[in-house]
Amino acid sequence: MVSPNENSRRIDAFHKLLGTAPKPGTNAILITHKPNIVDALGKDWFDVKEGEASIFRPENGGYKLLARVQMDEWSRIAMEAK
Repeated sequence: MVSPNENSRRIDAFHKLLGTAPKPGTNAILITHKPNIVDALGKDWFDVKEGEASIFRPENGGYKLLARVQMDEWSRIAMEAK
């Protein structure tokens, strides 16, 4: 259990990371746990699943959700990318 101040700091840091564009030609991958996602992104993520990826694009000082990809979809995506 963390203090409310520490929880707020973590939420702010998570939002900042989502809103920060990676260096050109690269991507950034953030790996975290469900409680952190729900705390930072709200109740819409209460159903986040093991191995799920949420794909965001930094936009106007914030971020925009592009997709939520389930673990069982990765092999299909990889095959289509070939």
